[in-house]
Amino acid sequence: MKESHDMLYKMAVVGYFTTFKKNGKQESQKFKVFVCDDDFAIPHMHIWDDETDGKKIHTCVRLDKIRYFLHTGKEDILTPKQKKYLVAFLKEECKNKRYKTNWEYALSMWNDNNTDKTQVDETSEVLDYTKLNEQMDILQDRMMMRMGRVCSVGSDLDILYFMDDDAPIPHFHIVDKQTLGEHFHTCIKIESPEYYHYTIEQYEYFHHNGQEGKLTDEQCNMLISALNQVVEHQFDKWSNWKYLLHAWNINNPNHEVDIHTPMPDYINMNILTYDEFIEDQNYETIDELLQTIYTDEMLLEMANISQNATGLDVIIWLQTNNTQSTGKHNLPRIKFQNNTETRAQIHELIPISISDNPKILLNNNDLKKIKISQAQINGLKQWIVKNKEILIDYWEENITTDELFQKLKK
Repeated sequence: MKESHDMLYKMAVVGYFTTFKKNGKQESQKFKVFVCDDDFAIPHMHIWDDETDGKKIHTCVRLDKIRYFLHTGKEDILTPKQKKYLVAFLKEECKNKRYKTNWEYALSMWNDNNTDKTQVDETSEVLDYTKLNEQMDILQDRMMMRMGRVCSVGSDLDILYFMDDDAPIPHFHIVDKQTLGEHFHTCIKIESPEYYHYTIEQYEYFHHNGQEGKLTDEQCNMLISALNQVVEHQFDKWSNWKYLLHAWNINNPNHEVDIHTPMPDYINMNILTYDEFIEDQNYETIDELLQTIYTDEMLLEMANISQNATGLDVIIWLQTNNTQSTGKHNLPRIKFQNNTETRAQIHELIPISISDNPKILLNNNDLKKIKISQAQINGLKQWIVKNKEILIDYWEENITTDELFQKLKK
């Protein structure tokens, strides 16, 4: 079996342990413990029966927490006795004198053989694997084996679908490649450009207590490109989108979609609806809400400039003197977004003056709310000074927005 030979070649053997019957006689099963130069970023070690090189028993347990890491071909469950002997083996003195215990050796071997993946703390205590929760881990890991892959989104993400999905609305999953959804996971509807926040027990592992991942605008564009790509599938040359529709229908006949369903414009997923916007904010009074709406109307008249256009780490918002609200600051100014997100967030804006010595127009107490670094602020100020004349012209309405974008310097 090619996979077994490949694994034998890549494995770093930690050692062996043997279980015993109560009368002291040795059982027929001897277990090998080893780590590999692995395809997965989740730190784990392999345990298999030595007699058949894992054909009878082969499982994986994680090195960073007390749980199995079950995946195809490595999905067996240890008995209570086997777990007890495993823990005892890991606590034993290591035959390699560079290491105190077999546990320390296993951690070191993972780090040495997987330098491009998640590293483990080699000083950590032996985990008590007698507390492995089979039911929860089987539910979570075997769910992964019910997933089919559609294609990649960029170099870091994969599009997947479930076989016999329990959720009632057609959707697909996007997970990070290295941990298969532990670091990043989200669900997206097939028939509309919306995230799918459907919480059932089997999804809790991915959603981290209901907190679903969201794609950046750039990732949304990559998603659209990936689904539009035409490639050779098992049936014919299809777009990945058409393949996704067929794969969903074949594996979820109770919730089929029209095979001619056009792909939604998934770039619109990151635009909040009015109800979502209201729900997302914590307004204490109606006056506060009305003032926010008034401010938002004013902001609609402002131009925002992305990081790509300015070379800065933050989005810039520009306004003219005509859109200036009646406030305490009447001098020429722009606003910058108080984070490095690529998505415009109108409630994260901070004013800064347009001058040879730009000043952030906040009182001393509010200055503490600034989230970006001093280096990023300095870069912003340098950009303002470099473009001062152009920004003043726009403020005074001497040039159009198109002329502004043509003249701005990075």
